[in-house]
Amino acid sequence: MIASSFALADYFSRDCTNETEKRLHMLLAIIATLDDTCILYRSNQEVLALVQQLAQKANQQALPNPAFQALAAFCQSENVSPGGSTDLLAASFFLLSINSILPIKEGETVYQ
Repeated sequence: MIASSFALADYFSRDCTNETEKRLHMLLAIIATLDDTCILYRSNQEVLALVQQLAQKANQQALPNPAFQALAAFCQSENVSPGGSTDLLAASFFLLSINSILPIKEGETVYQ
């Protein structure tokens, strides 16, 4: 399953009314599963693995949380940015917009 699919699954399964929080969780789901070449370019596989672990942990509870803050601090200290993940997040937002304009049956999405 590609990272964007994880993000969309996370979005639709999350019991949260705050749209911003749901979208941040989408980003965390992508970061946790994507071998982000932007991170690899600026660092190495070990840093990528730590970023993914922190993102996975941060995605397990409501935001903001200590793991989310640790992820932000770690990325800043290591001078890495999950640019590839944010590109996939933008693509996920596009898919969400398609889902909202296409005529589909109640309870279904265009991804099923």
